[in-house]
Amino acid sequence: MAITVIDTAVAKFPAPQRAALLAVRDSLVALLPTATQEISWSMPTVKIEGIGVASFFGFTNHNSLFPYDGEIVAFAESKGYEVTKGGIHFDLDQPMPATLLKQMVRMRIESINASFPKKSGESKEFFPNGQLKASGKFKNGELHGTWQWFRKDGTLLRTDAYKNGSRVSLP
Repeated sequence: MAITVIDTAVAKFPAPQRAALLAVRDSLVALLPTATQEISWSMPTVKIEGIGVASFFGFTNHNSLFPYDGEIVAFAESKGYEVTKGGIHFDLDQPMPATLLKQMVRMRIESINASFPKKSGESKEFFPNGQLKASGKFKNGELHGTWQWFRKDGTLLRTDAYKNGSRVSLP
């Protein structure tokens, strides 16, 4: 397996803490197989289509997961985790349980889907595994321009063109 930017970012931590952080990364990547691993906001981050799903990092007394969603933080707090405004603390030497990560990823994908369409009209929808389901634009609340739909495995299902909400022939 190739060394990733995340491996490099957590290399400075003691072995048990590093192992816990890498286990969180591995769980996230298993749940989101097409995700990219990057450093954003100086932390290891897992993204889909350029959108942050979660960042995580180690600190002196704990590790933290940052899910970019206050409802997910509140959910973790209801499960007994210590939280801050944007983060969820977990043990230095134990990864966050995979079942909890799965629930939080599902919630985050739902949150990302709810954030579309953007003011620009851009719209995306994702499957629970982070794979792109649909991509296109809205204009005046209707489908506009080229839209693409994908299968859960990422293969293209179809491409259609729209004008004023009506399907038109592709150029």
